[in-house]
Amino acid sequence: LGVVLVEILYVRLSLKGMEWVIDHQKLFHLLEWVTVFLLMALAISSFLAAKKRVGEKKNILLNNKMNRFWLGFTMSALNPVQIPFWFIWSTYLISNKILLPTETAFDVYTAGIGIGTMAGLAVFIFAGAWLVNKLNASHRVINLIVGFVFFISAVVQLYRVLYRPLNDQLKEKISFDKNK
Repeated sequence: LGVVLVEILYVRLSLKGMEWVIDHQKLFHLLEWVTVFLLMALAISSFLAAKKRVGEKKNILLNNKMNRFWLGFTMSALNPVQIPFWFIWSTYLISNKILLPTETAFDVYTAGIGIGTMAGLAVFIFAGAWLVNKLNASHRVINLIVGFVFFISAVVQLYRVLYRPLNDQLKEKISFDKNK
């Protein structure tokens, strides 16, 4: 629920600040580069954890007494990818007239994202737990898989930054007419 709450907040922030974001594209271009380096650092740390892992010990993020709501909230809030991600998707949907720039449409859109995030996380949590138990996978294998996912994500993000910059993705400014 903490992750879903942050997702919903970030979606609303990106919808409210869309015009400001369009005017400050350099900041978001910088965030795109930060994302590349962050994903690469996470990949490297996962590969190192797989290499060093001797015992079957829980990850430090899971081996603590922090309330799981606040753990999810904090980890999700520190993710720099969400605002540019939702900004780009929302811009695409608005520019193609799939999402109307009205408060009602934004409310339904945000609720749908919240429900979809919750459903996706449920599948990830339960299917992941089932897969780990079914395969009897070791932490080393899991860290290698996670490392590859982060590495592939970093490569995709790098490609996007180099060959599809935010400036090219936003061909026109979107006007928000609250009277529609």
